[in-house]
Amino acid sequence: MKKAAFFLTILLGITLGGCSGQKMDAAEPTQISVPETEISETSVASTTEAAEITMEATLLPPVLQFPKSEVTEWFSYPDAADTLPAPYVDSEHGFRFYQDTDSGWNYCESQGETHKIWENDDAILFWNAYFTDLNGDGCPEFCATATRRNPLSRKPDGTFVIAYDIRNQKNQKLWLTKWRDYRLAMEDGELVVYESPYVESEALPEGGKRGRLRLYHDALLFVPDNLPEMPEPADVPEGGAVCWFDINDVIPQAPDEDFPENFTRFALTAFPDNVFTYIRYDSPSQHAAISTQLGGEEMELALGEPMCQAYFSDLNADGYPELCAGVMFGSGMVDEHIVVYDIHNDAAYTLWERGEHDYALSMQEGKLYAVRSDATYLQETPPQTGRMEIADGELHFIEISQ
Repeated sequence: MKKAAFFLTILLGITLGGCSGQKMDAAEPTQISVPETEISETSVASTTEAAEITMEATLLPPVLQFPKSEVTEWFSYPDAADTLPAPYVDSEHGFRFYQDTDSGWNYCESQGETHKIWENDDAILFWNAYFTDLNGDGCPEFCATATRRNPLSRKPDGTFVIAYDIRNQKNQKLWLTKWRDYRLAMEDGELVVYESPYVESEALPEGGKRGRLRLYHDALLFVPDNLPEMPEPADVPEGGAVCWFDINDVIPQAPDEDFPENFTRFALTAFPDNVFTYIRYDSPSQHAAISTQLGGEEMELALGEPMCQAYFSDLNADGYPELCAGVMFGSGMVDEHIVVYDIHNDAAYTLWERGEHDYALSMQEGKLYAVRSDATYLQETPPQTGRMEIADGELHFIEISQ
């Protein structure tokens, strides 16, 4: 799959090197503690002592454990409008939201500073706006439902959710143009979000999949209420591999069924205390992450836009399978490469030769292989298939003779 999408791969918060067979020194894993606040009924309660956390709690990453937060409605319009009402002032947290009709900008005053949030024009129409804590930092975020008109055709491009992280001064959107619509609603004092197929309409979308909104790793995330059930642990056969998902050759605008669910989980008999979680953020680049957790702490194994493939296979013959992920990187010049995380030995590797070769995963007759091909603009030689092997602290591509 080739497309000009910005892509970033991160393993345990370490920046990857761009060469084949490079080992990444293991460092302290990225750890995200579960907020020590009251948890909603649909989540699993957390504890402060790792020893007291049950196996049931480790099935859900912190992003799915929602602290209850007060919701304040700023406005709700029966028809979308391009103007905001009177300024919103929160004296407790020390911020003020307002619209300057003369300059056409919307502002937030916080911590003694004034920040431009977005430019107001008649292409963006607002339906409602709320303030609530979306990331558990104790400070409410601004979030609103908006519809965008195409500047040329003046027809609606879709309804989306916009959020502004006041404490960190960052804008985020939940928006898939002409693919999905998103809208906010307050139900029983709780802020919820609905996801539905895109419809070209001036009216606010109705119905759809219900979920909640969450800021996670500087991304706005839709978390559906009904999550897929935990699968039975898989057994990786000796010398073989198991496939978690493979969406290679699928573009982001493809139907939903071509992608994994927003959240899928995977378990292996080799790691009975670990649950692997795939999280897909709804954005045009299909930003996604794979993580695992133990004792209430989350460790990110891979992060990408998009993450095309995920397999498990023992590459170093130590009896424990490694996570093998096929990912993409680049804006303009896009490359494909392979990320391998050795879970048992806490080490990360890549097959990555940006600008020279692309690498993708291929499972054939139950065994996992790497396929090396020339970079997009070269395509001078046919693809080569090879084995992957971890030896001497490096990940090797060993071509198979035809």
